[in-house]
Amino acid sequence: MRVPPLVVSALLVASASITLAPSAFASREAVVYLTVAGFTPHSATIAVGDRVRFTVRDHKAHQLAKTSGPNSGAVAPNVLEGQGNSVTLSPDEVGAYTYVDRLNPRKPEFRLTVRALRH
Repeated sequence: MRVPPLVVSALLVASASITLAPSAFASREAVVYLTVAGFTPHSATIAVGDRVRFTVRDHKAHQLAKTSGPNSGAVAPNVLEGQGNSVTLSPDEVGAYTYVDRLNPRKPEFRLTVRALRH
């Protein structure tokens, strides 16, 4: 049985749209480095469902803490030691969050803005 070219084309388009749909809602990740100078960058904006990863880029100990913002986005009181260690957060509430490095309190804070997911 021969399938008409129009039917084949329609099936290919339908399967392509199904395959591409999950990537349209794929989350993104902002990367923030913990360094001797503080947070790099000093701020970031993400959407609900996205992640922010804090990664140590020096040989000092760091302890990330949320000092303001909605209920989500809290950080376990773990100490990150050693270059390359990281923690990833996925705040699920819209709002402005502020984070500090408790072991390096004289360094500037990090500001995270979480916006509503765009459709």
